[in-house]
Amino acid sequence: VVLNAWKFRELVATARLSILIGVHPSLIAKGSSGSYFVYNRFRRFIAVFKPRSEEPYGFANPKWPKKVQKIMCPCMFGRACLLTNQGYLSEAGASLVDRRLGLALVPRTEVVQLSSPVFNNLFDRAAEKFGRFRVGNAELPIKTGSYQTFVHGFTDAGAILKQWETRPLPPAAHDSLVDQFQRITLLDYLIRNTDRNMDNWLVKEVKDEQAPGGLRVEVVAIDNGLAFPIHHPLGFRKFPFHWAKLDLATYPYTDYNREFADKLADEDAMSSIMAELFLMFRQDPNFSEELFLQQMSVMRGQAERLVLLLRRGGSPAGPAG
Repeated sequence: VVLNAWKFRELVATARLSILIGVHPSLIAKGSSGSYFVYNRFRRFIAVFKPRSEEPYGFANPKWPKKVQKIMCPCMFGRACLLTNQGYLSEAGASLVDRRLGLALVPRTEVVQLSSPVFNNLFDRAAEKFGRFRVGNAELPIKTGSYQTFVHGFTDAGAILKQWETRPLPPAAHDSLVDQFQRITLLDYLIRNTDRNMDNWLVKEVKDEQAPGGLRVEVVAIDNGLAFPIHHPLGFRKFPFHWAKLDLATYPYTDYNREFADKLADEDAMSSIMAELFLMFRQDPNFSEELFLQQMSVMRGQAERLVLLLRRGGSPAGPAG
């Protein structure tokens, strides 16, 4: 699921070549912003691309209902604790944190530039600063956004958990599910993800004769664009962790996951992660060092609370706010 840097760059090159030969991305119907399935030359899904300029607040967002909501009811639009039009950085930042902590949950995601006539290129002033690229007979703006490796064979957690209510997993597979689920909670709590609903983590059953019970479970965490707040959610929109109400959240953290407390308590390791996030986040044209430090302050606070929870043998249901 998590590609190395070389394989990831190869995947991006594949997408650009596919676009040049006419295999263009396609707009994803779901969601409140412009996000696109990306294909290889055989029209097989290889990635999801989310341009910065087509995020919910972006002026090039092709989803008109969101534009109407923004105009008619701005008080209910967006999340005050998050920076606008930086979801693409949050996606890539979550992937970076995932890799550095060795959680192995987030399909590799990085900031990438792509051009295609299927993107909403009309009046895309933000993309203009990155130059233009010729695709066929058209010169198109280069869009920057998050590029996440596509994972095959996975099902929304909400759907598959319902199946397992009447078809319980073998004990070993269930233990593996609990372990991987707990790692999702560690990631979400650390980066203060405000949008881990049941559609934003996926599960796959794999028949494996070598596994106890003949079944292996794999879990991935996608759609991490609403994390890294500048302060904790305030007012009537608290954005609690949805997973805290699941039965899976009642199991105490496993010994393996409790060892993450040592990584989170390692000041040098955490400072190194934040330095890498700084280099990533400063790519944004509206980057503010002051606001970035606020984001990192929230993350440090979350790390400290998580260390206490892990060391006292708590469960994911503990950090529920």
